[in-house]
Amino acid sequence: MNVATSFVFRVPLVVSHPGGSTAHSRCLLFRRPPYRRRKITPASLQEDGTESRSPNDDDDCPCGSRRGYGRCCGRFHRGIATPRTAVELLRARFSAYAARLPLYIMKTTHIRNEDYSADRKAWKRSILEFCDRYSFRALALLETRIVGPTTTYLLFRASLSNRGRFLSFIENGKFVLDRGTWYYIAGKLVSVEDESNF
Repeated sequence: MNVATSFVFRVPLVVSHPGGSTAHSRCLLFRRPPYRRRKITPASLQEDGTESRSPNDDDDCPCGSRRGYGRCCGRFHRGIATPRTAVELLRARFSAYAARLPLYIMKTTHIRNEDYSADRKAWKRSILEFCDRYSFRALALLETRIVGPTTTYLLFRASLSNRGRFLSFIENGKFVLDRGTWYYIAGKLVSVEDESNF
């Protein structure tokens, strides 16, 4: 499952550095109001004609940073800037799912990822189906493990909903820096939880 995540609670950020040392940061709180699906208008069409749900620049970014979309993940989606870290890419990919931006998901998926497909039309269609099936509620970063200058593992929780059913999953994602650009290359699903009864 190559999806970025969502959360609304406090978690300790654990950063493991090469050599075995581990640094703990203060608790982080990623909180944002439930992401409302924006009405699609002709102005929201992407270059390839795909309809997006991109927020307005001043709206809260779907990644939960509490910054405006235009100053946060929007600049990555528009190609104004590129993620400088694996964490920025994780946030940008989660926001891309929320904003219905399949081309950005495809662009930031490494060619060695098992979901990478040469059939771009079918791949794009499958991403859009996933985007349309779920609402993307929040993203929480649980642990960061840096194993070298070009490889970072991010343990994160994604919270989604579908027709009143609330789901969350924890994934250990692997991100690599390849020729100066960060990509999502693999992910291992750790757990899935149905939160509807809580």
